[in-house]
Amino acid sequence: MDVHLKPLHFKMIEIANFRVGAMSVRKCQLSTIADSVLILNWVGSSSASQYVKELKDSTWLSANKVFQYCRESLPEHVEWLRSWLSCLDELCVVVGEHFPYGLKWNKNGPKLPLPTVEIRPIQSLQEGRTNTHERTSKKPFHPKLSVQSQPDPVDVTKLFAELASAHKNLRHISLSDIL
Repeated sequence: MDVHLKPLHFKMIEIANFRVGAMSVRKCQLSTIADSVLILNWVGSSSASQYVKELKDSTWLSANKVFQYCRESLPEHVEWLRSWLSCLDELCVVVGEHFPYGLKWNKNGPKLPLPTVEIRPIQSLQEGRTNTHERTSKKPFHPKLSVQSQPDPVDVTKLFAELASAHKNLRHISLSDIL
């Protein structure tokens, strides 16, 4: 199953990394999309309804910035964002009613065909940049890179503190993927 969802996963990570850059009023709306695009990972989650609800709630945080900044100056942006949030609300309802524990695949059914093209992360993920068009001096936090670059692996306390912090910030990724 992971092989089939890998192309979608890489694109979602690319979109989510977009929000690391400097924020402006115009980027708040795109940041809201970047926050909410990971909601599509519900198909692989064993507690899909809870996962969708948590990401929908966290999307409201960045959506409130758009509401605050654009309420009077850009009402069409506010209207568009309200319709996007209603889509997320409806997804939450559908997943809660029909797929509360994620998608269950028929073990006896036909096998899914493998992707025909090898899928790799985009260049910005491989090099630690948030945007391929502009280089930033500060690389975004990446838990695997920071754990591997520890000069003294003997200090286990710092390592576990960093892992706990990374897992708290990336609660949508299982701890085994971070390690």
